[in-house]
Amino acid sequence: MPSRPPEKDKSLLKNHIKELIMLRSDLRFTGLGRNNPPRVRALGSLRSALFLLFFGGLFFVPALSGQNVNFDKIVPPEGTRPPTFEDYLVQLAWTNSQAKEKHGIETAIAEKEVEIARKDWMDQVQLGFNLNEVSLSNVLESRADKADNIVIYPLYTFNAAISLGTLYNNRKKREIKEFEVKLEALEMREDMLALRREVLSRYHKLLLAEEVLAARTHAEEDAKNTRDITAERFKTGEIELEDMTRASESYYRALENRLTAQTDIELAKFELEEYIGIKWEVAQKMRERLEKK
Repeated sequence: MPSRPPEKDKSLLKNHIKELIMLRSDLRFTGLGRNNPPRVRALGSLRSALFLLFFGGLFFVPALSGQNVNFDKIVPPEGTRPPTFEDYLVQLAWTNSQAKEKHGIETAIAEKEVEIARKDWMDQVQLGFNLNEVSLSNVLESRADKADNIVIYPLYTFNAAISLGTLYNNRKKREIKEFEVKLEALEMREDMLALRREVLSRYHKLLLAEEVLAARTHAEEDAKNTRDITAERFKTGEIELEDMTRASESYYRALENRLTAQTDIELAKFELEEYIGIKWEVAQKMRERLEKK
């Protein structure tokens, strides 16, 4: 039988009923009546709206907070068209990842173990067959010799036995194996989230390296122009050797920074290609196709 609600819950329920009755009275006499002044009707509408908002939130907020993550949007399934280039990189990385293959094998093993656990009780079934040889031989003897023979039935028996504990424990073992399948699915989802985060981090690191290279290329060009102008002015004696030296040092620092930025781009490409499994130049073709759409 269902347990009786505690006294505290009863009192809360009574209070809610009283509030509903009061709200109904407010709506009838001081709220939404057509003959009431606009200010009174507005007050009644406000009170009813706040009431519905409060109690509606009690019912709907838990439902909204319990929504699950759609992992098809985290990692687009293989064979589907990704909505963005970033999703394409994530899809490509997951398709070519060793983690996906590993989880596929482990999931298959876990599912096989569930099937084995479902039929494990069969190993505990004991079958038996007993034959009453004396009575059977007496039955098979001739009628003349059968008069003094004693025949005890049954002539043979079949029996089967299984422990009730085996059935109970087998059910629990099967449930454990089913939980292991669910745990494997959760671990796979964790790896999907981690892979998406890593792929997008490496992709944006590459984009940053390209922006840095563009900025340092402009800085190198400016430093080169400054050095050339300084060299011409040095030849005419307008500036000292120290100014010429500083301009040259500034140019070579800009050149070094540009080469470093270019190297960072190549390293960022290698790190991203390690995940997506193809050359960056090949992946860029898909970006052009997605941008055209």
